Amino acid sequence: MRKSLIVLFSGVLLILLFCVFAEVKYCQIVYDPSLTLEGEFWDFGEWKVGSGSTFQEWQNGVAYLSVSNPNGDGWVGCKLQQGSLPHGWHQAYPLRNSIIVNENARLFLKVEFRLGNYAFWKYPTVSPDGLAWFNFGVSLWLQRPNATWNSSMPQLEIGNKIIWFIYDGKNVTNPVSPIYFQGDLGNDYHSLFDVYNESFDNHDWQTVELEITPYVQDALKYWGESNGELKNVDVYLETIGGKGEVWIDELSITYVKNQAAPQLLTPWCQNPYIFAAIILAIVVAVYFLKKKDKPFTFSFK
Repeated sequence: MRKSLIVLFSGVLLILLFCVFAEVKYCQIVYDPSLTLEGEFWDFGEWKVGSGSTFQEWQNGVAYLSVSNPNGDGWVGCKLQQGSLPHGWHQAYPLRNSIIVNENARLFLKVEFRLGNYAFWKYPTVSPDGLAWFNFGVSLWLQRPNATWNSSMPQLEIGNKIIWFIYDGKNVTNPVSPIYFQGDLGNDYHSLFDVYNESFDNHDWQTVELEITPYVQDALKYWGESNGELKNVDVYLETIGGKGEVWIDELSITYVKNQAAPQLLTPWCQNPYIFAAIILAIVVAVYFLKKKDKPFTFSFK
C-alpha cells in the first residue's frame, strides 16, 4: 500500500512539475466566444462606400448580419468587433488577451455560422475587373513593431475568408490565391486568404475549426515583419454588387505558445478545476503516507 501511494504521489508530482516548467501558454483571445452575453463584449459596426443597406441585431445569443449593394457602386459591409482598430477608428471592448504574434505563436480559429440567402444583382461593378463580390470572414488587426497604433502609420490586417464568392456576369466562383494590397483608407497592409472550402448551396449551420498560423506567418513574411501585436478581431460580411445574410453563434480564437509542448497537456495547466484536482490528489497521498507512520494532523498555524 505504501509503495503504491509513493508511485501515485510521484506521478502526480511529475505532471504538476511539467505543467509548471513547460512554459506553455494556452489562452482564449476574445471574451464571450459563445456570444451568449451579446453586446457586453461585442460591438456591431458598418461601413458604406457605395449605396445600399446593412442590418445587424442580436437574436437570442446569435449575431445576425445582412448587407446589400444593388448598384455595384462601392463596398457595403457590417461586422461584429472586439478590440481596438487603428488610426482612432472604432474602439470596442478590449480583447481578453492581446498577444504578440511571432514564429512561436500558433492560432486556432473556430466559427459556427449559417449562411442565408445571397444573390448578385449588378455586373459590372466599380471594383477592379468589374467583378461583384460577396465575402464573410474573420479579420485580425496587428500592430506593426515601432508603429504607433492611433496614428497615420500603416498596420497589418489579415483576412481569413470563410465565404469568398465572385461573380463575373456569368458564373459564381471562389478565388483560392492570396491577395495582398495596401488600402486607400489608412494605407494599411492587407492580406486575404481563402481558409475554407465553402459550398455555394450550403445554408445549414456549419462549424469551421482550423489552424490559421500558416496564413498569419505568410502575411508577416510578405510585408517583411517579424511580429505584430494582436489588437482587434472582426467577423464581417461585405459585398459589392450583391446581397446576403449570415447568422453567427460562436467565434473563438485560441493562442498556443511553445510548439514543442504536447498540446493535449496544455489545458491541464490552464484549467483551474484540473489543477485543483491535482493538488487535492497530492494532499490525499501525503495524508495516507503520514497516517501509515503516525497520526496525521493538519493546522493552518
